Amino acid sequence: MIEKERDCHLITASLLSCGSWKAKSEAESGDGYLDMLCTNVAANAAIVIEEKFSAKSDDASLLEKAQEAMEQIAKKKYAKSVEGFDTVVAVGIAYASRKCKITINKLK
Repeated sequence: MIEKERDCHLITASLLSCGSWKAKSEAESGDGYLDMLCTNVAANAAIVIEEKFSAKSDDASLLEKAQEAMEQIAKKKYAKSVEGFDTVVAVGIAYASRKCKITINKLK
């Protein structure tokens, strides 16, 4: 069971650190530190990830938290450090216990 935001980071980093992808946790970008930055130089692609932990596990609460993560990516300009990549995707993930909701937005 996922109990803390740190657990979320570990799961995400483990899943995304494979093959040509490199995952960096707590990467400095824009106006702060994003939770996870994944880059693939060969594919010229980047994924900006912000994660939120929710005390409530109902679908509406999780979706709200995932959207809050997406808003934080935009507000704090987290994609600034990957402007040179051809493809940039923003991902907001909300976790609660054994459930999660994910929102995805292709930025370019």
